[in-house]
Amino acid sequence: MLIDPSEIVIGGSIGARPELLDRIRHFVPLCCSRPLEITKSRLGDHAALAGGASVALSRLHISLFAEGQRGAEIKVPPPAIENFKAVNS
Repeated sequence: MLIDPSEIVIGGSIGARPELLDRIRHFVPLCCSRPLEITKSRLGDHAALAGGASVALSRLHISLFAEGQRGAEIKVPPPAIENFKAVNS
């Protein structure tokens, strides 16, 4: 397997803890030959929820409109960050 990311986004409880993010930023350069941006997810604890909803909507679309057709996946627009911030307030 070949992985060549330009950025790693850390979400959930790990991304919320600055000391863990600092450790990741310290050790990743030891494993990578080129600089790599490491950022905290803007979705915070809602990252898994948003991802799961995206997968569910895509599968629902396929089951209703495109069963058995290749390439029938839909692109779900990114979640509106401001809506997630309102939930956290």
